[in-house]
Amino acid sequence: MLRADLIFSNWIFVWALIYIAGLTKFSPKIAIIIAILENIGSSILLTTINYKTLRAILLYFLLKLISLTIVINDVVIMRDFIVLILLFLIYTCWLFINDETVIGYYKKIHHSLNNNDNNTPFVNFINNII
Repeated sequence: MLRADLIFSNWIFVWALIYIAGLTKFSPKIAIIIAILENIGSSILLTTINYKTLRAILLYFLLKLISLTIVINDVVIMRDFIVLILLFLIYTCWLFINDETVIGYYKKIHHSLNNNDNNTPFVNFINNII
């Protein structure tokens, strides 16, 4: 099973939840937009996909869209970009500590989704509850 803490999209989702809860003033708006675009791009690259995996991908995408609708009116300022860059640098260090790379881990995610083996945490979670 792939680890949830090594998927940057999850970090962005947690940031969005913290922001929505009012626990930070740094808007994740630009990060959510980038995550949505990344999900669209990654999904286009999938060549084989089953119903269960597709359902989980669509639900994950929907959660990001809901997060975006909540923050859509936020004015993005320089500090939000800086926080996003810092978060990505921390994430990259976390990958390094865990003997992974950004590209290497996303290849594992793509392989898991493309082969429908449900090794990604969110797909596995959705398939177990639905």
